[in-house]
Amino acid sequence: MAQAIRDFHDLVRILEEHPQWRAELRRLVLSEELLRLPEELASFRAESERRFARLEEELASLRAESERRFARLEQALATLTKRVDQLTARVDRLAQVQERMLVDLGRLKGRDKEREFREKAPAYFGRHLAGLRVLSPGELVQLLEPALESGVLSFDEYEQVLASDLVATGRLRSTGEEVYLVAEVSWGVGAGDLERALRRARYLGRLGRRALAAVGGEEVLPGVEEEALAKGVIVATDGQVSWPHPPGSS
Repeated sequence: MAQAIRDFHDLVRILEEHPQWRAELRRLVLSEELLRLPEELASFRAESERRFARLEEELASLRAESERRFARLEQALATLTKRVDQLTARVDRLAQVQERMLVDLGRLKGRDKEREFREKAPAYFGRHLAGLRVLSPGELVQLLEPALESGVLSFDEYEQVLASDLVATGRLRSTGEEVYLVAEVSWGVGAGDLERALRRARYLGRLGRRALAAVGGEEVLPGVEEEALAKGVIVATDGQVSWPHPPGSS
């Protein structure tokens, strides 16, 4: 039976009573695009959920792979750090060995210079010293023992003179005065050598004869030669001998 529709409320009531009419009404009122919208939205939602699921899987895989790579990187870094530490230790040991070798080489070169000066003392110092004779260790002990026993030299001073690189006797050509010569020899003559030569010459001078101080080596450090000559010390380097003026002055 046909139902009269007097107003909008009657239309709403009839559609509520006949749900199948609502679908037909939608088909008539709405466009095809709008009718397909719910289905497309559902399809889009499903596709989005699948994509998000794949993205989560890929992110999880990427996270796991990143963790594995970071773990390998940490292991490689630890290995590299260990190797660097080992290399540093080897370099340190090498530096220590090199330092010891340099020290040993310096000592050998210094001893070679000492031997050279002992053998060539007359050639180095003979211009102003006649009859120059280098004392052997035994002769030096015999010379110093009476001074030690009489108290002229303390035991420390006695040892200091014994440790001299070269002690010789001779006489000044200019005056004939008998003198001692005390020399400190190094490969590179420094202020320490100058100080030791002056001190040991002063100790030896207590034996009743003037003692001349000398320093010698392959080279002299800057400023040392000028200071030595100013203090009356003979300087012999590389075959060249510089004498204070006058020779033997102090």
